Amino acid sequence: MLKPWIIVLFSLSVLASPCVAGEVQFKLERGLIIIPVNIKGGPVEAVVSTGIPESFLSSDLIIKRKITLGYTNDGPVTGRNDKTIVFADVPQIIVGDEKPVSLTMKQRSLDSISKAVGREIGLILGADYFKGKIIQIDFKSNVIRFLEKSPIDYKKVKTSVVGTDSVSLLFKMDKPVQNIFGVGLNLPVVGDISFDGSKIRTLFDTGETAPFAISPSAAKQLGMVPVPDNGTSKVGQIKSIGFNGYQVDQVPVLVFGKEAGFDQGLEDYGAVLGIKVLQNFLVTFDWKEKMIILER
Repeated sequence: MLKPWIIVLFSLSVLASPCVAGEVQFKLERGLIIIPVNIKGGPVEAVVSTGIPESFLSSDLIIKRKITLGYTNDGPVTGRNDKTIVFADVPQIIVGDEKPVSLTMKQRSLDSISKAVGREIGLILGADYFKGKIIQIDFKSNVIRFLEKSPIDYKKVKTSVVGTDSVSLLFKMDKPVQNIFGVGLNLPVVGDISFDGSKIRTLFDTGETAPFAISPSAAKQLGMVPVPDNGTSKVGQIKSIGFNGYQVDQVPVLVFGKEAGFDQGLEDYGAVLGIKVLQNFLVTFDWKEKMIILER
């Protein structure tokens, strides 16, 4: 359970005046942020997943919209066990009033997501779409705002501020990557989250429906043994999780075994912070300055 929040009221001198360039309404369904998007052939709905380096296009939509596919290899070609990636160059992706963006997107079946929400989901927009943007996710109003500048002046507010009535938590993104299409970007991975007193690099992903997901490597480090069998996961609990002076107690987590979809090494990240935690905050992902802000 989340404790009553500890936060401080900022004086006007430390707050920036964010200029909203545009906004789009979203629906929060089955723990997923779903927004309307326009692409070739008309409108579709898309899931927002801030923690993935490549966006995805559904197999069904490719057929319906007659989108041309391309093929590339995942890794070097050896002639043995080579993996082929199917992709599509998608021009003119339009979200709200934002300028059109063209992306190279991986093909993927989104049938399970579509069945869960009861209608067709055509895209998953990842960090490659949001590169260079500042977005603010307002869960009270169900709005994503595209900002021209951060809501906080980083020169005046360099650390998290915790008080009795409100909070502003600042985190630095520190995971520069190059996705499989050669696009350089930053994933929202931070090193300031502690689990039962042990710091674990953590990815902030709006596409994760659990409060927290824990990798098998992190589970071992945290003494959460036995780790689930290969290919499986189980629900566990962390006594306390700390965020730069703010603490959550008795947090349910999803613990993964090996080969269950979360095999990153601890040097990349060992935990994922998901939507059930993020939805308690006003969340800003600032890909211009590589910062994350949680406010309440």
